[in-house]
Amino acid sequence: MDLGLRGKSVLVTGGAKGIGSGISEVFAQEGANVAVVYHSDAAACEAFAARLAEQYGVHTWAMAADVGVETEVERLFQAAVSEFGSLDILVNNAGYCPTCAIDEMDMQTWEYTLRTNLTGLFLMSRAMVRHLRQTKRPGAIVNILSKAAVSAATPGRTAYNASKAGGVGFTKTLAREVTRYGIRVNGVLPGMVISSKPIEHYGRGKEEFKKRLASIPIGKAGHPFDIANMVAMLASDKSEFAIGSIVDMTGGMLL
Repeated sequence: MDLGLRGKSVLVTGGAKGIGSGISEVFAQEGANVAVVYHSDAAACEAFAARLAEQYGVHTWAMAADVGVETEVERLFQAAVSEFGSLDILVNNAGYCPTCAIDEMDMQTWEYTLRTNLTGLFLMSRAMVRHLRQTKRPGAIVNILSKAAVSAATPGRTAYNASKAGGVGFTKTLAREVTRYGIRVNGVLPGMVISSKPIEHYGRGKEEFKKRLASIPIGKAGHPFDIANMVAMLASDKSEFAIGSIVDMTGGMLL
């Protein structure tokens, strides 16, 4: 696809693993320059960014940051703008998903989940809006949310589901607020997406995994590129009339 993204600069949080890696790669395929933000495993993330640059001939850059810490987000944006000159697109993909019964959950788990998934969404989006308004540029923000925002199918996910549900409200309200500045904000709800995690992550074993697959109307789990293609479309000018949209990318799990 040619989405008119060539030469754009994109910042992807959690951009080197899972869904994030697919997002970073699709933008690189489209000719966009990509800032890959990570929180751990520096060597692997830097190697991933280097591969994208070599394979697709784009400018890539990797930097560590905790999206839930205000000072780190400010440092990240200062460095990214210095590296690329400006930013056009932000993809908020970084997230934390613990599984813990409510009566066993401690405050640290609850607060870290909301800080990463919701406060991080706020801090990164605020920094992007400030940058775009200061430079008088249009831009796009795409938030990676989750089926969990509107469905409570997995027990033990109260903190995660609460944070993602908050993300839906944040996405819609932010879109209404900043559209007049030429900044488009949309969100995506992934369902079951197979990345580098073992099958056991998606259930109690292979039989449980098969049962979960059977519950998906399309008959298969998603791939990071499935989500990434929609993200790139939403970030492009071809989706000009998508404002505050929350796109179901679950393969029919929410029907």
